[in-house]
Amino acid sequence: MAFHPALHIEDICSSIVDFLCDSSADLKSCAILSRAFTLPAQRYIFREINLHAPVSDTLISACSRLCAVLAASPHLIPLIREMRIRLEREILTRLAGITFSRVENLFFCAAEDTLHSEDITSLAASLLAGPSVRRLKLMSITFEDMASLRVLFGRRMTLDLLQLDNISVHRPPSPPGKDGDTSQRCITLNALEIRADPNFPEPTWILHPLCPLDFSVLTRIAVFQRTSETIRQLIYLARDSLHTLTIDGRLMTTDFRLADIPELQTVRIHGAFNSAQLPTAILSSAGANNIITDIYVTIHMVGTLDDTSLLHLDATLATHPMPALRAVDILISRISFPWGADDETAQFLSQMAHLGSSFPNLDARGCLRLSSIDGAAPFLPS
Repeated sequence: MAFHPALHIEDICSSIVDFLCDSSADLKSCAILSRAFTLPAQRYIFREINLHAPVSDTLISACSRLCAVLAASPHLIPLIREMRIRLEREILTRLAGITFSRVENLFFCAAEDTLHSEDITSLAASLLAGPSVRRLKLMSITFEDMASLRVLFGRRMTLDLLQLDNISVHRPPSPPGKDGDTSQRCITLNALEIRADPNFPEPTWILHPLCPLDFSVLTRIAVFQRTSETIRQLIYLARDSLHTLTIDGRLMTTDFRLADIPELQTVRIHGAFNSAQLPTAILSSAGANNIITDIYVTIHMVGTLDDTSLLHLDATLATHPMPALRAVDILISRISFPWGADDETAQFLSQMAHLGSSFPNLDARGCLRLSSIDGAAPFLPS
């Protein structure tokens, strides 16, 4: 007679902790309940460290307590997989003395109204130098100069993803040849996301020879700001390896062509308002030998949706050669305002119910996916 092996008590406790993982209070209770629960609970408690709250005194105190705990219990250090850190000297100095051997995700945000010089970024660089770091997000940081940026990326490394959110360089970079090695782009990127507020300066620094970021092997670029000339040049630098592109259709010019990106497979277009004219123009620039498989188009609706432009988009995709096309996803997002009429939702839902009639060719091909969002948060194109 065969018997199933009995479950170990550790497995049972781990399963219970997994079930309670969304409750910080329950996890802390488990951690002190018994030894069988302690390690499973600690894996969740210490997986993500947040030291980026706006109150500096509270952050410094929290950082001091964390460092004391890790010094007393060094076995907890490998449990940390993600760190969110405010770039303040006291915090960075304390953390720089610890080797975080298993951290995969790093998030750095700025102290308010602070220019980040080489001494600050050198402290942050010691955390970024960890052997397991694969993803980095920089948010609302103004580097004092290009040298400060280069110090942050002090060693050659490869990142699966770099996210740049409102990043700028205060002093314009000096001409090539006066401020270090102009050819050392030592940070190889597999994917890049760029975000910026509407009035944020154009990120011209990313194209300067002193920039340490290597865009030549990028496979994914996602741009959540106007597609300026700098952004277009960046996309062109990655054209030979790029297979997924997310772009804002605004400010696009006729010299930007999807045909120049031969390996492109997935295209995501946003930034269109009330009309499909922008995405139609971009998609029509694909070359005859393109290998595009998936297209995603988001149209924000403020007022009236231009049905004629939807028919034009459908006709363009039906007549333009796209032999590998598998799916076209159209999302209509209605932006609502508190002062809007009560019957606007009913009108929108009625219009969405008949949206398929604007895409007869794609519908017949069997690759059309339609979706809608009613009442998206109000914002207007800048």
